[in-house]
Amino acid sequence: MAYTHAIRIAIVGAGAGGSSAAYYLTKAARQNGDIIDIDVFEKRYQAGGRSRTVTPYNDSSYSPIELGASIFVGANKNMVKAVREFDYNLADTDIGSFGIYDGDSFVFESSEWTYWNYVKLLWRYGYTAPRTVQIHVKQAMEKFLQLYDAKFLRNHGPWEHPKDLVADLGLDGLVEESGLTHFHNSRFASEVVDAATRVNYGQNIDSIHALGALVSMAGNDGMAVDGGNWRVFQRFLEHSNATVYFGCEVGDIRRTSSGLWQLYLGDGAHVERLYDYVIFATPLPLFRIPYVDLYVTLVATNASTYARDALRGLPSHPPSMILTTDALARHTGKTSQLELNSVNYVQQARKGSKDDDVDVDDEWIVKIFSESPSAWGDQDLHVLFGGSQNVGWTHRHVFKAYPYLQPENASSLPPFEVDDGVFYINAMEPVLSTMESETVAARNVIGLLGAKLGYGKGWKDACTTDDDDWIWIDC
Repeated sequence: MAYTHAIRIAIVGAGAGGSSAAYYLTKAARQNGDIIDIDVFEKRYQAGGRSRTVTPYNDSSYSPIELGASIFVGANKNMVKAVREFDYNLADTDIGSFGIYDGDSFVFESSEWTYWNYVKLLWRYGYTAPRTVQIHVKQAMEKFLQLYDAKFLRNHGPWEHPKDLVADLGLDGLVEESGLTHFHNSRFASEVVDAATRVNYGQNIDSIHALGALVSMAGNDGMAVDGGNWRVFQRFLEHSNATVYFGCEVGDIRRTSSGLWQLYLGDGAHVERLYDYVIFATPLPLFRIPYVDLYVTLVATNASTYARDALRGLPSHPPSMILTTDALARHTGKTSQLELNSVNYVQQARKGSKDDDVDVDDEWIVKIFSESPSAWGDQDLHVLFGGSQNVGWTHRHVFKAYPYLQPENASSLPPFEVDDGVFYINAMEPVLSTMESETVAARNVIGLLGAKLGYGKGWKDACTTDDDDWIWIDC
């Protein structure tokens, strides 16, 4: 196509996918000597999407607390590279001790002693089941890491459909069966892996696909950006030189008689500019992909631990993090009474500047994930922390957090290009929903768009550098 103007591209959404798409696109265009004009539309007033922070009591003297997407891991090369390149500090993400609660008792409690944890795991679950999960997690991660290998991308990418991506990675079988089926209904999967899927994806082990279950168990080296992970996505936008329109929700797009695309906002008004290409980095109602409603409650409390009678069977020295499993309901056939996914003493409250903050004496921040808006109201919090006098501040929010990662054939998912010149980063979310996977999907979309723009330095001609994390983007 011959362009009589700078190539105009609209990106809808400024979360992990949209911001990284703007960043990758700008780098690709510069390498090819193109002039592109990127506009990003974001309905909120800040970049980050589901990654966002709040401050206790709305008091800016407190250090911010992560409300949404909380951690990434060392294998998430795009996120790790961005943190290093933007020179961000990492926050402390040590979860401390944890216990797994089934609604009646604690089926497992961790210890400060690694050796003793190993003994307790062997005693309850045997050797084979935990080792099998460990091996399968490692194998799945090795397959996923092919996405950062230049030779693999030259031979396979970019992909037009998520089904082709997961097939080339060798992960297609894992998205077609449930986690519980994959692990042969073992007690370890039913309790421990279930606890991980509930805290990470708000879904039980028998309803989430096996890939989602394995990803939930891959977070041993979790990390987060000091001040909030959203800062990475804000920096992506800054480095892209895109024009960002905050507070603008796009409701519709239509092709004009000239073949260009016009955007319409939620109030029906249209955007004057016309665009050659549109990239959606936000869920599209058209495809009716159901999302989990995750209810998040943040609490500032002067109680250093949970009240003794807060939960049945709570140990005399309660763990800092309580995970839950629906194993008891599955075993008895009864309807689950669990509305709690997790509750976690995240950190001691802190005040001061980002580089010189200090602990606030006798005040802790607790984060609760639950499945119901009626769960963990004020009275429940008073019971959990031993009285209303122990609860100083609460903040509640509901996220459309992630799709239901249902076992299904990936061919039923939408393609990455949903119309000529209209791309959909979130097509990959029912396969894998993380900050990192959004950046991977964004990079794939830019590869597809680059092919349309005639970029010679696409994945088929990817060069190999000493640091292949960004593949052809940095060549």
